[in-house]
Amino acid sequence: MKYRAEIDGLRTVAVVPVVLSHAGWELFSGGFVGVDVFFVISGYLITSILLSELEQDKFSILRFYERRARRILPALMFVVLCCLPFAWLWLFPADLKDFGQSVVAVATFSSNILFWMESGYFETAGELKPLLHTWSLAVEEQFYIFFPPILFLIWKLGRKTMIGLCILALIVSLALSHWAAYHKPDANFFLLPTRAWELLIGSLCAFWLQKREVMGGTILSQMVSLVGLAFIMASVFLFDDATPFPSLYALLPTLGTAMVILTAGQGTIARSLLSLPPMVGIGLISYSAYLWHQPIFAFARHRLLEPPSLELMLVLGVVSFFLAFLSWKFVEAPFRKRRKDQSKKPSGYFVPLGTASASLGVCLAVGLTLTLNHGQVQRIPEKALAALAARQDAGDFNDCLVMDLTRLIDGECTLGLKSTGTVDFILFGDSHAASLAPGLDVAAQSAGKRGIFIGTISCPPLVGLQDTRIGNETRCTEMQNSIPRIAVEYPNAIIILVGHWQGIGRKYLTCNPGKRGCENYEIGKLSETLSLTLGNFQRESSDIFVVGPPPKNERHIPIYLAKLITLNGLDEIETPVENAYDANPLLEKLSSSDSLSYISIRQEFCDEFTCSLASDGVPIFRDEHHLTGAKSETLAKTLSKIFDD
Repeated sequence: MKYRAEIDGLRTVAVVPVVLSHAGWELFSGGFVGVDVFFVISGYLITSILLSELEQDKFSILRFYERRARRILPALMFVVLCCLPFAWLWLFPADLKDFGQSVVAVATFSSNILFWMESGYFETAGELKPLLHTWSLAVEEQFYIFFPPILFLIWKLGRKTMIGLCILALIVSLALSHWAAYHKPDANFFLLPTRAWELLIGSLCAFWLQKREVMGGTILSQMVSLVGLAFIMASVFLFDDATPFPSLYALLPTLGTAMVILTAGQGTIARSLLSLPPMVGIGLISYSAYLWHQPIFAFARHRLLEPPSLELMLVLGVVSFFLAFLSWKFVEAPFRKRRKDQSKKPSGYFVPLGTASASLGVCLAVGLTLTLNHGQVQRIPEKALAALAARQDAGDFNDCLVMDLTRLIDGECTLGLKSTGTVDFILFGDSHAASLAPGLDVAAQSAGKRGIFIGTISCPPLVGLQDTRIGNETRCTEMQNSIPRIAVEYPNAIIILVGHWQGIGRKYLTCNPGKRGCENYEIGKLSETLSLTLGNFQRESSDIFVVGPPPKNERHIPIYLAKLITLNGLDEIETPVENAYDANPLLEKLSSSDSLSYISIRQEFCDEFTCSLASDGVPIFRDEHHLTGAKSETLAKTLSKIFDD
């Protein structure tokens, strides 16, 4: 296959936004589309090689996988090897165990499946997973397990049939992707069936160019290739984490890439730009740069007490490109060169394949060791381990959030007295209601009351108020629409509303009308949604309670405390009152409303000047803002005011 310098330039267009986006530069909020550009390029290059070999009757599945092994594994294994000492020194046990699992997944090309299974509201943030980015490599390798053999089998059916089948598979995959973007977003992002269409776009480019030259030298090719580049860059700057992705939105960067591949021929401005030496140079090391950047960023976030600044992350991004050059020159490039005599000896393919298998076996063994030894807990001070253990203290009601709403209404999540019969109160809310439930449970038992909990993740118990950026509108609507029916079914029950009031209030302040994902976050709707909610209950104001929030906090307290203990020997965390309870329009309306009773828990954490987030090595939060079950139970006395006659 003839070398095209502009393809390496296109790789630069893909990798640089990925690195800048992962560094936290908001300008490049859609930098994740670089992966989609890589998928199209990969589909084009691999299919071009396969078609050429099939046409010349030289296709060999052994040769194909030997090429893939030499292309992918040396740099990948080298980066994983370099990660091991830093993981051992800097990761806490649970994180080291997770790292071990990801190493196993790398060795078995199943990273995308692992990270899909780990994805969820309460899981470790992706930015803290050193090998998260290997999901895309797994998608590619899974695709290439199936695609070459299938292409070989249908080769004799003719060119038109092959193209038709590829188009059909593309349409099915794209349709599934667009549906899953709104219904199964995590699976949609990570799994092959909803990503295959992007690689197939590249494959169709290869079919088109199999009998044709790349367009160039015409006004049409100039326009199409430049528009293709504009499509990619537009998606980089316009998309963000609120964009359903991949979906039809992903057509912008993928079709843009295809347009460049097909029309950036001789004499085009796009080809001239992409063929500039800096563009080609970065493109050549783009694979290694992609491998290095995520571990460097993740380990920095693990090691530092405070989130690293954008400036530091950009410096680390430059470091990742420097390391990429070294690994490309001394690891990646040498292994990609095949000895001349190998092409004459089919048995020569078994040597690199055997070496690759051995390296994967070592990787698998190391990963399993870290996983089965539970992250080597003996490395960490006991007090730090105790702080980290708070991450698991969610109380007994967190599972209620993922239960079917019908089962919740039927009373499977009861608080207070466990006997069947009268429902004295109903707790409506989100995950913050679940974290407060242990304390309410103790208070209700002491008062001889029985209640039920109805809630779901990220859904405030206020009718019409939804975070549309989470993609959970259906669950929110189901819960919120249940309010009138439940109010009628239990007319004498006290109503208790608990939500992430601090977070919702900040979104009201920062989410401007008209911005995607902010449709329901207009400040003017606060009074309307509150009145609508309270009107549905048809209760006296003394029968409706809102429980206020714990102190506002941005840090993951158990991890931050464990770092303090490990690095500095400190075991206290405090924050000024004005930072913990700043101006919040939603809280102001709730606390001053005449239509409900407001219960403040502020005094349980704060004195006149400061609020305690951790004391004597014991954190009050299990993450950034959810109370531990133990801390929640200490609020029982304050919450018992709800049941005072």
